[in-house]
Amino acid sequence: MVRDVKSVLNEIRRVLAVDGIFLYIEHVHHERSWKRLAQNIVNPIWGIVFDGCNLTRDTSALVLEAGFSNVSQNKLYKPFGTFMGIFGHPTLVGIAIK
Repeated sequence: MVRDVKSVLNEIRRVLAVDGIFLYIEHVHHERSWKRLAQNIVNPIWGIVFDGCNLTRDTSALVLEAGFSNVSQNKLYKPFGTFMGIFGHPTLVGIAIK
């Protein structure tokens, strides 16, 4: 729900101790074309309803670009037919080490 993710990630990396661990979980854009299209269409309204939440952000790439020494992340998926399976998933779960 932050607007400037790069600044937040830089600040997290700055305040972590050497070998400090940053744990994160975030829903991110979908790779499949029709689900991604649905997220892109709904995202402007979603952000208003859910206080700035963004369905289309590529958090995976942003964390990888943030300069952590080691990043491990996985995407988790909900079943096909659920509402959250379209709009709230996949969910990115990761560990980044300074």
